[in-house]
Amino acid sequence: MDHDYLKSLVVGYTALPELVQALDLKSNPRHLTSLLDLEIQRKKEALRDLQAYRNFLAAPISALPPEILADIFHIYASASNGLFDLSWTKIMLVCQTWRSIGLSTASLWSCLDFDGLFRQRRLTEQLQRSRGWPLDVRARLYISGDSWTDGALVDLGLFPIDSGRVRSLDVRGDSSAITSFLEHVVSPAPTCPLLCSLTIQYTTTKGIEKDGIPLLNHLVSGGAPSLYALNLRHITPLWENISGLTSLEVNGAEVNNVTLLETLSRCPGLRLLDVSLSPAVDDSIPRDNLARIPLSALQSLQLHATSIVTCCHLLSSLNIPPDASLSLPTTMTFGEMRTSRVCSQLRRHYQAHGARPMRTIFLRARSHSDGEWQSVEIDVFSYVNLDRFMLDSLSYSTHEMPYLSLVIVEATPNRLRQALASILDALPVERLTHVNAGSGDSLSKKTWKTILPMLPDLTTITMRADLSALTAIEGLDWFVSTKQRRPVSHLRFDCVCLATGRSTDDDARNIELAKEAFGAALAHASRAKALGHPLDTIELSGGRWDNSARQVIQGASKKNVYRLLTAGFIVDGLRYDKEKTKGWGRTRRRHQRVLEIAREEWEPTSDSEVEAELDAEEGEISAINNGGLERDAGKGVVLSMSPPVGGRAF
Repeated sequence: MDHDYLKSLVVGYTALPELVQALDLKSNPRHLTSLLDLEIQRKKEALRDLQAYRNFLAAPISALPPEILADIFHIYASASNGLFDLSWTKIMLVCQTWRSIGLSTASLWSCLDFDGLFRQRRLTEQLQRSRGWPLDVRARLYISGDSWTDGALVDLGLFPIDSGRVRSLDVRGDSSAITSFLEHVVSPAPTCPLLCSLTIQYTTTKGIEKDGIPLLNHLVSGGAPSLYALNLRHITPLWENISGLTSLEVNGAEVNNVTLLETLSRCPGLRLLDVSLSPAVDDSIPRDNLARIPLSALQSLQLHATSIVTCCHLLSSLNIPPDASLSLPTTMTFGEMRTSRVCSQLRRHYQAHGARPMRTIFLRARSHSDGEWQSVEIDVFSYVNLDRFMLDSLSYSTHEMPYLSLVIVEATPNRLRQALASILDALPVERLTHVNAGSGDSLSKKTWKTILPMLPDLTTITMRADLSALTAIEGLDWFVSTKQRRPVSHLRFDCVCLATGRSTDDDARNIELAKEAFGAALAHASRAKALGHPLDTIELSGGRWDNSARQVIQGASKKNVYRLLTAGFIVDGLRYDKEKTKGWGRTRRRHQRVLEIAREEWEPTSDSEVEAELDAEEGEISAINNGGLERDAGKGVVLSMSPPVGGRAF
């Protein structure tokens, strides 16, 4: 806070000299009026500043010491991702005190961003203000060439950066630009005692040295003793020198299982592993004779390979905790599943003591090559996930990522069903509550007839209204009539993709398909109710902005829908059920009485059953009131207007 300015507002405030002079000279009213307007504006600004100072002094944050405020600023800047682009600096405009704290806090200036635009003045100021604080360096170099790094960085007199201060280095982009950047910014053979996280990702591979990057080889060979996170793309590290990591991600460069296992044996505290495996598998070594590598801290394992056999060979050689997430994006046929014994691996991992419960499963069917091949992407979550679509894995934190991810592909529907059934049979799905089939093509009725008996009674099934709903409802119809129990209580139709915007004809076709599916759902609800296994809820969601969900139910009587259900009908978050209709009817009747509208002119609700129940309620209330009056009259009760003893009459 600027105490001198505050003191000047309180003590040193003086009127405009021009106004004082005009008053002494008794100037004309017009001139005095203009000067008075200026003086009034000055006083308003002074009062506004005084109020701002007063509010600041009264705020609890003003009592915090500067070092606590500095920590709060850093937490705010980190949470808002503002350390690299310096967007956090807007808080320094609040007052002089906050500006001083911001300028003097070295950690707030320690994140250097090289984005190809090369902001020389900003980088220079950051290096000076960060003083000796550890540095986080980030570069995005997607343009080939080093014209902006050639000599310009060195001319500043501040480069190469002191390698002893670098805490993290994240460089992504064109290979030649990255090479030039590393040559100018970091010394050729640095010692980086603080470097804990290293990311180098090539988007293009032209000009890569056969022996890799000298800097990378040096850092993983002892140049960075504190390194615990390594993330590479299209670059092969010196695997034999890697040790002590907790996070290892190497994609675009394959490694064989033997080399990887040797590396993993030197990283017992590994938490995240994401690698691409080479197809060569050394089958000369019997798996039973191999000691499993213990990775007791592992939280997430993602394996890329051309064959699921390679992935299973590695899995059989690892001892990982049962709550670790597995991602196997390699496509596999039913035959490959049997050869690799992947189901045995899944059963061993997910049915072990300490495994997380499975709550949600995503099934995304895809047709390929004009229908010759069909795949199903399977993602299982250990929590209830109501997202419409599966997000990219980068969008999830470690604990929010799928507990299991894999892909099956087959040329015939029968083999696809066999593969899907084998996967479900290997998993502990007894606590599953949600199935989401709303972000892919439809699974066949036979497929639903295969998998529904393998699942427990579900809470919710989500379907895309124009694609996957019809066959799913046919499967539910078969189940409830054959098994005589309710497979699901809540049907959820996703309408978010009905209005594609590609053409009016496409949108109209999608709406018609969704209407057909909605009609099938009502028919299913009617049959289920008749069999004594009624649905709780039917929901249409996702069309709030384009009104597509309401177009689907256009023409349908809401009362006829919710009468089929035990808990109601939901459209874009609005619930329709008998109790809500009754409450709305009570309110309408009360308003019509207040307005003294004749009873025969009252506007009824759309539900005749609700009207009859409201009439019955009013009849009961009237009977109770009339009965009370008759009893009072029989007892000779007389209403007196005289005041009670000691009271007053009003």
